[in-house]
Amino acid sequence: MITYLKSLISNSPTNLISYAEYIEAVLYHSEYGYYMKNKQKIGSQGDFITTSNISDIYGRIVAKWFASFCKKYNLEPNFCEIGAGNGRFAHAFLQEWEHSIKAPINYIIVESSPYHQKLQNELIPPHHNLIQVNKLDELEPFKGMVFSNELFDALPAHVIEKENGQLYEVMVGIKNETLYEEKVLLTNPAIHFFLEESMLELKDKQRIEVPLLMEGMVQDISKVLTKGLVVTADYGYTKEDWMHPSRMKGSLRGYYQHQMIDDVLKYPGKWILRHTSILIGLFRRVSKSSWFSIQS
Repeated sequence: MITYLKSLISNSPTNLISYAEYIEAVLYHSEYGYYMKNKQKIGSQGDFITTSNISDIYGRIVAKWFASFCKKYNLEPNFCEIGAGNGRFAHAFLQEWEHSIKAPINYIIVESSPYHQKLQNELIPPHHNLIQVNKLDELEPFKGMVFSNELFDALPAHVIEKENGQLYEVMVGIKNETLYEEKVLLTNPAIHFFLEESMLELKDKQRIEVPLLMEGMVQDISKVLTKGLVVTADYGYTKEDWMHPSRMKGSLRGYYQHQMIDDVLKYPGKWILRHTSILIGLFRRVSKSSWFSIQS
């Protein structure tokens, strides 16, 4: 991974890359990215845990709720899960659907990791006719539900810091095989717009993560879902939360064997990266889309 990052940075016009580019590489690179590796990531033997892997109750309850939603709104039973991990939520959902609903359903998983696709196929019986795709744009438009659990907090994000009244973007460079940070004057208009529309005023020396790719994800969902509901369970701070002194250093963290890692530039690709800045931007975009419903 470090060799790839060195090439990526050296080929940049400024010999620097944004944190968004760094996170994209260390998490999603087709060969070296954390999610692409053939290793257990979720659970006691992995690096982190999610609600869907604590108990099957989560998946079973959502299955019943979705069934009632389809009946109430005369909606076709098409359920699309983005980023299904090891497939435990899907397995629990489909078990409950088969036991209680006893009707056909199309269960679609959008998953870019071949390793996770393999785990999903091993866990979910073939008779469920699971549909797996790598990206949302591989799907034909459909009516139903799009669901995700702890997806948005793993999307690449830019890191911004305020110093002496001026906004800077924190970039990543490399020297002698060691990654380092360097702040440059913030010139990206999309980031300026994000902060202005969020009405968030940083304190001096404060950092925040700006997940611009989140907007693209929302747009991709809007292209495939013609009627229905979008549900995402995730983390995020409100504007008031960001004003708390404990948020001064931002929220970008690494997790390895259930231990939090503050220096996310060490051992790239070895652990998962998360941030909790999403609520500001997510609700900002959602509120402008009449088709988009959300429960968090």
